[in-house]
Amino acid sequence: MLPTAGAVVVIPAGRTVVLDTNPPTLAGLRIEGTLEFARRDLALSAGFIDVTGALVAGTPTSPYTHRATITLNGLPVAVNDGVSRGLMVRGGRVELYGSAPQPVWTKLNEHAAAGSTALTLAQATNWRANDTVAIAPTDFYGQSATERRTVSAASGAQVTLGTGLTNARWGRLQYVTSQGMSLTPEAGYTPPVTPAPTVLDERAAVANLSRNIVIQAPDDAVWQTTGFGAHVMVTDLRSRVVIDGVEMRRMGQAGVMGRYPMHWHMLSYSSTGTFLGDATGNLIRNSAIWGSSNRCVVLHATNGVQVRDNICQDVKGHAFFLEDAVERRNVFEGNLALMTRAPNAAQRLQVHEGEIFQAGPSGFWLTNPDNTVRNNHAADAAGNGFWLAFPRRPLGLAAAVPMLPDRLVHGPFEYNTAHTARGPGVLLDWVPRDAAGNVTTNRYVATADGSEWNYTNHVRIKFRGITSFKNRDGAYRNRVHAPDYEEWVTADNVGPAMAGQGDEGNIARGLFVGTSLNNRTAYPGTLPPSAFATYHSTFAMRDNTVVNFPFVTGQMSGMMKTDDYYLRGIDKGPVRNPNNRMIGSHPGFRVLPPNMDGQPLNNRNWTLAGALWDPHGYWGPQGNYWVYDVPFLTSGATCQWVLPAGQNGRSCDGQYYGVQNFQTDFDPSRFNFVAPMDIARQDGNGAEIGRWTIGDGATSAGFNNMRHFAARTGARYSLSFPGRPIPRWVNLNVSNAYRSGDSFVMSVPFDGAANAAGYTVAGFEFIREQVRTWSASDSRQQHVRRFQPASSLAEVTASAGDRMWQDRANNRVWFKFQGGLPFPSASTLAPNSDNDLYRMYSVALYAQ
Repeated sequence: MLPTAGAVVVIPAGRTVVLDTNPPTLAGLRIEGTLEFARRDLALSAGFIDVTGALVAGTPTSPYTHRATITLNGLPVAVNDGVSRGLMVRGGRVELYGSAPQPVWTKLNEHAAAGSTALTLAQATNWRANDTVAIAPTDFYGQSATERRTVSAASGAQVTLGTGLTNARWGRLQYVTSQGMSLTPEAGYTPPVTPAPTVLDERAAVANLSRNIVIQAPDDAVWQTTGFGAHVMVTDLRSRVVIDGVEMRRMGQAGVMGRYPMHWHMLSYSSTGTFLGDATGNLIRNSAIWGSSNRCVVLHATNGVQVRDNICQDVKGHAFFLEDAVERRNVFEGNLALMTRAPNAAQRLQVHEGEIFQAGPSGFWLTNPDNTVRNNHAADAAGNGFWLAFPRRPLGLAAAVPMLPDRLVHGPFEYNTAHTARGPGVLLDWVPRDAAGNVTTNRYVATADGSEWNYTNHVRIKFRGITSFKNRDGAYRNRVHAPDYEEWVTADNVGPAMAGQGDEGNIARGLFVGTSLNNRTAYPGTLPPSAFATYHSTFAMRDNTVVNFPFVTGQMSGMMKTDDYYLRGIDKGPVRNPNNRMIGSHPGFRVLPPNMDGQPLNNRNWTLAGALWDPHGYWGPQGNYWVYDVPFLTSGATCQWVLPAGQNGRSCDGQYYGVQNFQTDFDPSRFNFVAPMDIARQDGNGAEIGRWTIGDGATSAGFNNMRHFAARTGARYSLSFPGRPIPRWVNLNVSNAYRSGDSFVMSVPFDGAANAAGYTVAGFEFIREQVRTWSASDSRQQHVRRFQPASSLAEVTASAGDRMWQDRANNRVWFKFQGGLPFPSASTLAPNSDNDLYRMYSVALYAQ
């Protein structure tokens, strides 16, 4: 018999019911047997649907071609148990195979002006009149947003909208040429090496949101006022759910944990951390979820789900979401996330779903690296396109799972696109640290077995073919060890495209565009675009094409953002950046150190490297050093202007040495020495040529231990620590002065009441204080040169680096630093490694 309105219907186990009519609105439906949709247009309305049996419409080989609408219309209850407006699958089977439009989403193939109703698409479609489509923005976040429109007509690759666009959309490919970006390719143009991208694709994504199978909440008062929508929740590893070609709208229940549009809940792990198995056979494909008040597709402690070719549009909170950082072996491929926004403050389940620094509601929130993420597209996010947030430990209900998410090997992450984000397009940093969803920084290090990093077990990760453009905080921000970023395309981002904190990285064979032809709207930042942060020279940037990064007077700009060359007195790391082709670009503005930038004295408590090696000739003749235009650095050198003349320092010949890593008896911290420093460069008669100063680091935090200076071959320096006691021992390191012809003369303050002794040692910078204890027969003595007393500064200057003069009257010790000592294991140094480039020596002075 047909049920009556308001009934709770039970289909018993072992019974199959074919739905071939529209029943009255039910209070609930419990499917313990099987409910199969007949091949006709149908509508099913119920307060909830509970499936422990099977709910079926269509088959994989014969999709459902009629219209089936499932409306979940229960009202809120005092204690939300997930029943009202829920489609709950508890060990049962749901297989819904709709007839999805083809393709489910594509891109424009011609520009669309504001007001336009005509769209030319990149592919022919079978879209129809009255379909709902979403058109992604192609400008910066806040200048344009995703727009939904109704199709009035469609034929082949032509689509006509019922209402014109509010904002214009970019719709053409751009090609690299020898002169810059062009709408037509240049015959014969090749990148510096191949394979490498030569095409920039900023065309707007266009998605069809309409499907013939629909799951929805009613557009009633509780939806409109409180965001109380429908939700699908899958529990129990015995469940098998296939959602293929289904439209979900008015989904999610705002502010309620676990009530998401599509939600696999703890199928693979128990609450005690026991692994139960992968949810093989579960998938969502070719489906559209739009108008969600609480996330979109959520995998919670569930492994092995296929998420392919879906669209999430107009979502509050993160869209594609891994909840507790234990979710592994899932596949996200071909999906589109458009228009993620922050829930109202009272409805945020996690702090990170609000608009926070470099983050917020993102197209993809991925907390475990062991997943496949390929060919996805994320745009118009109030946070990031892709946020890779791998925490130290699992979260929430999966906290007992024995796993280190931030040590697992990364699965394929390739050919994804992120644009029009309020934050970075792609972020690998800022991980959740508590139940409230507050975030903290965390360095991702993949290890072979997922165990703690021990300096020998790490493995490299590779992100290939990523496109990131029109983001308000750069293309990418990261904090990671040993990454390889290959064949990236970035364009039109605010500030540096690639930046963050990492080491042993590679950025290779990419295309980096500062300003493309898609530049009709105002640039929204105060920081000019640049291609790369220098990552303290711990990354190699090679074989890239860099287009349209011009010099901007007095601001960080150009190919290299040079404001993090502060670890050493000189930096030779630019040798790792060969064969980058600059088109319409400047190699980079040299940021002034605090002692030269005119800032107040209390900001002068650290410094930048005085000299950068330029082995590839980006800033001047190959092999020169790029230095600041001050006599302290240029005196005695043959120099030429780094263009533009007078605004960007000098390119000078010869060698420069870094003097750094100080220790004294009043400040013995090797890595956090904070005493003020005053270094005078003198001529042969003691007259001052120039001065390098660094303020008191004890009064500040941050970079206050970055204190060093660049010394030049044959020069003379006098170092002081203003306001500090006169020391009785002083240690320091010298880099790049290992050749026999490398030398300079220097004095340091030293108590005249004590008898000074000292030595130079090659290669033992971390045990330099122990050299004095080595026996005369110790084989390491070959790396040591001990200072002998001299009677005058002239004798020191004329020596071969084996003399020191104690000027007791002025409480100073003068010594000559000389290279030429054998460097330990020199033949085994990896080429262009730090040990190879800098060949660190140490000087130790102490009271006998």
